[in-house]
Amino acid sequence: FVHPSYTSAVTMMKLQPSTVVLLFSVLLSSLLQCPHFISAFSPQIRISRSPHLRSPFAVTKLRVTTEEDVIALLKESEKLADEALRLRKEAEALSSLAEEMADHAASSSEGASEYLSGVADTQVALSLSGVADTQVAMNASLDAGSALENAILLAEEADLAEGMAEKALKEVEEAFEKHLIDFPEADE
Repeated sequence: FVHPSYTSAVTMMKLQPSTVVLLFSVLLSSLLQCPHFISAFSPQIRISRSPHLRSPFAVTKLRVTTEEDVIALLKESEKLADEALRLRKEAEALSSLAEEMADHAASSSEGASEYLSGVADTQVALSLSGVADTQVAMNASLDAGSALENAILLAEEADLAEGMAEKALKEVEEAFEKHLIDFPEADE
């Protein structure tokens, strides 16, 4: 099968057997116009295939969007929206609680402020109950600030969850449109 001139050329050039195989595969591939042939014999050679030389055995994966896919995405979107609503309600409740705590802290700090101004003017003697009232006012103020901070964090979480729910809803809309393309009879 091999032409005698090729064997004599190989012998005269003293080529290594792997080089001979490579040259032979390049020669055959130029005759056959098949890039897979070169790759099969010499993996170090990579040939980018143009679309007109693609193998007839190439696999194309198709992904259709079924009604079940759309329903599953819709359920996930509803879960995210429910979670966002729950977080929003908790944030509002905590914000209301923080407001009530701030009102209580304001009233108790007024009493503590009056006590401390009286002590500073030396009209009132320093007492343990007065110091305790001042401590209660400070703690109430700190608790109100902490509750407000938690309400803000919950509101931020609710914003993130709402954003995720909106994104999921857009994915549902896109999936539904793709489903109508994949299954046009479902539109009827």
